[in-house]
Amino acid sequence: MGVKIQLNTNTVDFELGEVEVTATYTLETIKLVMANKEKVQEDLKQIQIALSDAENVSEETIDTAIQSYLQGAEEAFKPIFGEGSFTKVYESCHDIVATAEAFSDAMDYLNDKIEKETAQKKKDKQKKLAKYKK
Repeated sequence: MGVKIQLNTNTVDFELGEVEVTATYTLETIKLVMANKEKVQEDLKQIQIALSDAENVSEETIDTAIQSYLQGAEEAFKPIFGEGSFTKVYESCHDIVATAEAFSDAMDYLNDKIEKETAQKKKDKQKKLAKYKK
């Protein structure tokens, strides 16, 4: 049998409003979610535009746009926060904008965290290599 090396998982617990969610993240999932985040933000802007012209838009159209947005946001954030997490947070406050901003802030935090961890690992590796060169 060979050497056993434990794999570290990257998780961060967030409290978004009244709901606790755990983010399990990798560089790959962060990239995927960040790419989807732009589309989700654009969809949210479209809902806000429709709501600003609510007198000329049917309630059914607004409801359909909201449901479509919720499904898209759920899919966008699922790789990191897990199945149903976006919906749980939304249902706790019934505010699309607040929910979207909370997940966006959490993603920004994770993105910054990965950048810092990557920089630290690079420094640690350089120190290790310097020791071997002596």
